[in-house]
Amino acid sequence: MSKYKKKPVEVEAEIVSDLIDKFKHNFKELPKWVIEAYENTTINTITDNDFIIKTLEGNMKATKEDYLIKGVNGELYPCKKDIFEKTYEKVEE
Repeated sequence: MSKYKKKPVEVEAEIVSDLIDKFKHNFKELPKWVIEAYENTTINTITDNDFIIKTLEGNMKATKEDYLIKGVNGELYPCKKDIFEKTYEKVEE
């Protein structure tokens, strides 16, 4: 059996609950990549608790507890908070 280790890759990510709040109350505070995804309908059907994301695997629901990740090729996908926190650590800017 072969073993593999994930390469260190930096991604942009935001907690969905913060994005929903900004969509409703302060659109201009959203990250540029989120605004672009909304404008090209990659992000749509925004409610108080979730929104839909067009991903490479089809439409997926991102709930308030999820993270929205922008992948290395610009693709977007939701990730459950517990998985995100096991996989990523914050990079100091």
